[in-house]
Amino acid sequence: MVTGKLNSHKELSMSDSSLNDITMSAGPWRRLAAMVYDALLCLAIAFATVVILMMITFPLFPDAREHMLVASEIGWLAYLYRVGAGAAVALFIGSCWTRKGQTLGMQVWRIRVQTLQGGMPTWRDSLTRMGLALVPWLIPIEVLALSEARASIPLRWIGIGLLALPILNYAAAWFDPQLRSWHDRFLRTRVVRT
Repeated sequence: MVTGKLNSHKELSMSDSSLNDITMSAGPWRRLAAMVYDALLCLAIAFATVVILMMITFPLFPDAREHMLVASEIGWLAYLYRVGAGAAVALFIGSCWTRKGQTLGMQVWRIRVQTLQGGMPTWRDSLTRMGLALVPWLIPIEVLALSEARASIPLRWIGIGLLALPILNYAAAWFDPQLRSWHDRFLRTRVVRT
């Protein structure tokens, strides 16, 4: 009789742990809300970085003032602004993830990124996670930019079709037992509620 109670208690604790994995994981809607919040913050960081870089480069390149972000007009300087903005955003997100596992948007929505063992991601994990999360966005954006440059209608439709990639990346979380998207599965990380 005691053995039966112990076995049922053991079964209960095993099912509780698998249930706990699901209840601890942050769902796709909560993640999306945090991403929208963080996107606004990252836009502000990128904007401030480009403004600072422009203030530095204005005295050095007075002819470039009218065409600051057009690569065909000022060449490498436009790429400097883009790389600087991207680096500032990556530094912000990476430092948030490696210190607390949360960006500001993730704090508001009470979620954080962690390894499967429960630790904070390393800088390598954070940069890889950002890169893998961006790939589904960059592919359609590049194809759409190429279609504009070549004025190709079929290429434009391919780019629009490829916009399904980021949607599929996050929709994959609905089918994963731990609600992880593709890049989380690859890196063995997950986003959990705090």
